[in-house]
Amino acid sequence: MINNYNAYSFADLINIISAIGDSARKEERVPPVLWFRGHRMYDWDLRPTLFRKIQTTDLKLEENARIENFIAKNNQFFMQTPASEAEWLEVMQHHDVSTRLLDWSESAAHSLIFTLEYFFKPDAHFNIDRINAMPCMWVFEPQKWNKYVIEQVIKSNAKYAIYDMCLNTQERNMVDQKLWNLSKNLNKLVIKSAEHLSWLFNLQRIERWAEEFRNSGRAGFGKEPDSYYLYLLLYVIYLLKEEVSVGEIPPLAVTLPYNSERIRAQKGVFTVFPQYQNDTKLQNAAKMGVHLDAMQNMTPINHCLHRIKLFNVDRIAYEMMNQGMNISWIYPEMPVVANEIESRRITV
Repeated sequence: MINNYNAYSFADLINIISAIGDSARKEERVPPVLWFRGHRMYDWDLRPTLFRKIQTTDLKLEENARIENFIAKNNQFFMQTPASEAEWLEVMQHHDVSTRLLDWSESAAHSLIFTLEYFFKPDAHFNIDRINAMPCMWVFEPQKWNKYVIEQVIKSNAKYAIYDMCLNTQERNMVDQKLWNLSKNLNKLVIKSAEHLSWLFNLQRIERWAEEFRNSGRAGFGKEPDSYYLYLLLYVIYLLKEEVSVGEIPPLAVTLPYNSERIRAQKGVFTVFPQYQNDTKLQNAAKMGVHLDAMQNMTPINHCLHRIKLFNVDRIAYEMMNQGMNISWIYPEMPVVANEIESRRITV
């Protein structure tokens, strides 16, 4: 189950995050990898915008239409055009287009500023948000989460999609053998010289590896490392959007190349969700207000999630500003910096 905490000051929040880190670490003086996400309301689900806004079973069609139109109308704005569909998803996500990505940050400070940004802004239209604020910060252990995801992916039925790339039974048996080998020795995926890089995947590189495989012909088939076939599975599930059961495969924690200064400033990372089968179990739970495709409701692995409910939020925002934190940390643009020159105060 998810872990819940209460913070009444900035110091409380730092102490709670430190305790989570101490509990999660494997080695003395080596901090674990933690990701962070802020919510304006503590009871909001950890679901991507596409799941929240689109009431249809064909999310693949919905997302593909958005990608095609976004690329057609925005390609001219880039000095270096995004080189993959995965990168386009990242750009779309940061321009408020609905995708299967859920934003996280590698920085607790940046996530907290995002959580309480309406206290840093004097605009009157944020008054309701300030009055009704019941925010929280999520702390996420992505490596532990992804290790579980990989275990599920390897034994899932998604491997049948790779069979379609095989010419015969011999090649299909080879794929089975490669995945079985990997399942028996997942330590092959551990980066021993830099364990903080283990179990984290670059979605753009997964796409590139899969496309190279599809374009390389039959010469290399069966000669690649076992992990190569894992990347093919991840490609099938998270980019080709092979339908899976919500209880079978959780979202994957991924990195992507920074495609804007804003994403770089926010230290953005993501969880990418599969396309889930809209089965009876999912539908019945949704009728009762429970979304099984939300990360906090994925009970086999949601112990990797920690929710910190924030109280005295205007005081916490003041303490943040007193520590030198400001809104330009997450929006490094000229109008934001100009606003800070004229309005150095917490708005209540």
